[in-house]
Amino acid sequence: MLYTSGKLLEKLIKSRLEAVIPEGEDLSLRHCGFRRGRSTIYAVQERVHIINIAQSENHYSRKVVLLATLDVKTTFDTVKWADMIESLKNFRVPEYLLRMIESYLKDIVLDCETRGTRRKVITTGATHSSILGPDL
Repeated sequence: MLYTSGKLLEKLIKSRLEAVIPEGEDLSLRHCGFRRGRSTIYAVQERVHIINIAQSENHYSRKVVLLATLDVKTTFDTVKWADMIESLKNFRVPEYLLRMIESYLKDIVLDCETRGTRRKVITTGATHSSILGPDL
């Protein structure tokens, strides 16, 4: 769980990322989910609309529609932070913001107390209560 101060910092970073990335117009218009005005429900409605248009043709000229779906359950759990930072460079994210994100993700440890305390350095994934995780 993130502390309140961590969530506040994430909100500040998120607003700056949202301001920078659309300016670069690098996100695909087909990318849905975790984007304002482009939810996963929107994506489903858009696909249904395309299928309805294709099926409205007459029997001889009707187009064949094929839909393939992919459910990636552990996407946020396995992404490497170093790869996220590298990808942000492709979006022309300003250097100060990259350094801020790198600093925020640096030296995060997980302490587990089962039979004694075990400490693990975390370098991948997004905290489940993270505000910034899906955007990264």
